[in-house]
Amino acid sequence: MSFPKNNEVIRGGAINETGATIGGAIMDLTDRQNEVLSIIKANNNISYRMIAEQLNVNESAVLKHIEIMKVKGYITRIGGTRGHWQVLI
Repeated sequence: MSFPKNNEVIRGGAINETGATIGGAIMDLTDRQNEVLSIIKANNNISYRMIAEQLNVNESAVLKHIEIMKVKGYITRIGGTRGHWQVLI
């Protein structure tokens, strides 16, 4: 039997023999945060503004979601405004 890394509960995905997630969303993130994470995974050079446009929400809302994901250790920003996102999960 395998358990998710860091006691994360996974929805809609499987766990491989190393404990890594294969597909699915992470339960301790909201649906919107999972959407933001998916967008960042698809384009790690994307800006707050572009994420907000894709989701049809305010940039301030995207900022709040991203800050939460940074604190939880899912993403980090490499290189400032001209840098890129690194997904840590």
